[in-house]
Amino acid sequence: LNEDDPYPNSNMSEKINIDGCNPNVNNVLVRNGTTMMDQVDTLIAEINSQYNGNNYDFLHRKFIMELERKVTDWRRNRLVTNRQRDAISSCARSASIPYFNQPT
Repeated sequence: LNEDDPYPNSNMSEKINIDGCNPNVNNVLVRNGTTMMDQVDTLIAEINSQYNGNNYDFLHRKFIMELERKVTDWRRNRLVTNRQRDAISSCARSASIPYFNQPT
């Protein structure tokens, strides 16, 4: 139930989407009411919150590494195939994350 779920308003989109890149991977439940996209969205928000306008390269590499850790965990738990893992990693590398916006 949503009240017991770390993401009460889960991202229930059908497929994973990373900055407009669709690796053709279903967005499935990972655990405890958490979808893959919940984890991706949280990671993007964390990376964007650290962006100060001067640290794009550092944060982009951090985003790629952190997402690859998550995807490796999904692979270990047989939620994605090796091909899907590679497609997600490719989307992460081509993403413009952190987003180029003015820090607040």
